[in-house]
This record gives sequence, C-alpha cells and structure tokens, in this order.
Amino acid sequence: TAAVSHEIKNPLNSIMLNADILSMKCKEQTVYAERIAADATRIKDIIDNTLNFSRLDDDRHNTNINMYRFLEDLCHYADRTLFKFTQIPFKTNIEKNIGEIYANPVNLEQIFLNILRNASEAVENTESPLITISARKQGDKTVVTVEDNGEGIPDNLKNMIFNEFYTTKQNGTGIGLYIVKELVEKYDGTISFDSETGKGTVFKVTLPSNDKQQSGIDNP
Repeated sequence: TAAVSHEIKNPLNSIMLNADILSMKCKEQTVYAERIAADATRIKDIIDNTLNFSRLDDDRHNTNINMYRFLEDLCHYADRTLFKFTQIPFKTNIEKNIGEIYANPVNLEQIFLNILRNASEAVENTESPLITISARKQGDKTVVTVEDNGEGIPDNLKNMIFNEFYTTKQNGTGIGLYIVKELVEKYDGTISFDSETGKGTVFKVTLPSNDKQQSGIDNP
C-alpha cells in the first residue's frame, strides 16, 4: 500500500503544480484551476493518511525540534497552501521560548495540519471566520491550541470524533483525527477539545519537552 501510494503521489504533485500555474496565468479560468487543485489536494490527503499507518512506529527520523521555529514555518506553509484559496483570516500567538520536542517532524506536521484543515472546514459557512493557533510553555510541556469560530461539534458526536473511519463529511475518510490522536499519544502527549455548537471549537495538544521525552538519551 505504501509503495502504490508513493507512486500515485508523483503524478499528483505534477497535477497540483500545473493547476497552480494555470490559476496564475489564466485568470479567467481560475475557478476551474482551483477546483482541480482542491480535488488533487483531497486525494493527496487520503494518500498521506494511508501512508501514516505505516509510519506510526518509524522512529528513525526523530530529532530535536525547536517548536517556535517549527510552528512559525508550519503557519507560513498553511497560509500559502491550506488557506490560499479560502481567504480565511489566520492569526498566530506563539511564544518564543516554548521548548523542543523529540519527534519525527513529518508526524508533527500531520498532527497540526490535520487540525488546521478541520478548523478551516468548520468555518466555511461562518459570516466572519477566524482561526487562531497559539503556543506556550507550561512546566515541562509545550501546549499548542487551534481555535476556530465555526459551527462547533454537537454534543452527541463529541465522543466519536477520534474513532477510526468515523466522519460526518461527505468526502471525508474518517482517519484524520484518528491518526492525530495516535501520533500525539505516540509521543506521550495528550489531545483534547472544547466545543460549543454555533460558537466554535478549541483543540489543545500537549507534548512533553524533549528533556522528559528523551530521559537517559543525550541530545544530539
């Protein structure tokens, strides 16, 4: 499955790149190019989530990650890609001294990009949408929150959103938040959320700093 998914991603990346070029060069056809790019991105998300099943136990690429720099880069990337076509206001409130995490950076990207993507979908029908990502140090842990003012999660669904293959989206796979929870717990972290229907949702990810994560291991 991983091999097939990898081979699919090569032409898919070309489709996404050329759709982006088309949207810039042919302004009158922008709407069609954006639809191509959006559907290609959806396919890429499914492939990425599938590949993550084979990456959960892969510790070969773990490294010390400066969380301030990581989140700054992640936010720039999300602004250029995830929010490029939606024009959703995106705010950051990231403290500088929030520590390091010993992890695979690909895993951390998957955690926060999945949460940000869900937030962007939650505010699609909001009159004045807003998404905020914040980060702070709390003792020996790094706490990252993603807040949106979208539709919120109904009470009867709150205990199911981390279930494998559970989704309320027409084109959802139901493995995004499941993977997120698996990855957070892989690094001895926790994930929780508060949500109110019609007012929005706040996801909170808490990860131990690398001095605790690597007990007995020297920093590279």
